Amino acid sequence: MIEELLEGQVRSIVAAIFDLPVEEITMKTSEATIEQWDSIHMISLMIALESEFGITLDVDEVVELRSVELMVTILRNKGLT
Repeated sequence: MIEELLEGQVRSIVAAIFDLPVEEITMKTSEATIEQWDSIHMISLMIALESEFGITLDVDEVVELRSVELMVTILRNKGLT
C-alpha cells in the first residue's frame, strides 16, 4: 500500500508538471513518451520532487530522472517508501 502511495505521488507530480491527466501517467512514462519533456521540465520535476519529499537530489540523481519508474527508484534509494 505504501509503495503504491509513493508511485501515486510521483505520477501526480509528473502529471502536474506536464499538464497531463494523471490517468495517462504510468510507471513507464518517460522522456520518450512525453513530447514536451525538456531541460526546463527536468528542473521543474527536480524542484517538485525535492519539495514534496523533503529531499535533495544530487547531480547524478537529477540526470537519472528520465522516467516515473526511475524517479520512484531514486526516491526508494533515499529511504522513502
